[in-house]
Amino acid sequence: MTSNLWTTKHPIDCNRCQTTLADYVRLELNGREVNQLYPDIAFHLETCEQCEAVYYREFRSQGRRKPVAELQQLGQRADVAGAMQQIVPPAPKPGWVAKALEQGQAWLDEETDRWRQLWLALPTLGRPLPPAPALAGLMTEIPVPLSSRQGVIWIAPAEAQFELQLAVKPDPAEQDRCQLEVAVTLKDRFGDFSGVQLTLLWGERAQLKVTDAQGEVTFSGLPVDQLPAMRLLVTLPD
Repeated sequence: MTSNLWTTKHPIDCNRCQTTLADYVRLELNGREVNQLYPDIAFHLETCEQCEAVYYREFRSQGRRKPVAELQQLGQRADVAGAMQQIVPPAPKPGWVAKALEQGQAWLDEETDRWRQLWLALPTLGRPLPPAPALAGLMTEIPVPLSSRQGVIWIAPAEAQFELQLAVKPDPAEQDRCQLEVAVTLKDRFGDFSGVQLTLLWGERAQLKVTDAQGEVTFSGLPVDQLPAMRLLVTLPD
């Protein structure tokens, strides 16, 4: 990609679009106005779901190499808002009030009194914890076995519309790595706990996942020694 004339002289199809997306995203992440420099590519991305999906994957891949502070600044631009939400979640909204938690902090919508977001620190997940009581109606009564690389946190505020379990276990696929299993129960739903957005951050890295119908998500390949520095942002659905 050298100029916007390239796209006007050569009709854009999916193959041509996707072969240029690496350069397109690189320029976009460096603050260039690519929608003005390469309008045909930008228009094609707006009208082609297949290429849009490839764009999001490329944006996540390159974006996770940049510092979070730079991504947050970039995220103020409306034309990359959708891609940014896959890397760095939005800040608390006006009208949300903070609530302290033992594991971090939460935000509640002052008008509806609903819990909206939780910021959770994970330092205790890197060391053994005593078995905790099971969540009523969801978990078995058998204690979860713990090891030096396992830990469990239960978060179930009495007045909240959710229950949350975090569990760290060894990653069977990678030695000296672990995986974080998250299970969310939405009390105001029955049988479908999908749509909870979970963003795991440490250092300059970020991973975003969304719960399935069972309310479950697994982050794999995590470095054990960095668990104390990790934070999890939980964004609850409307």
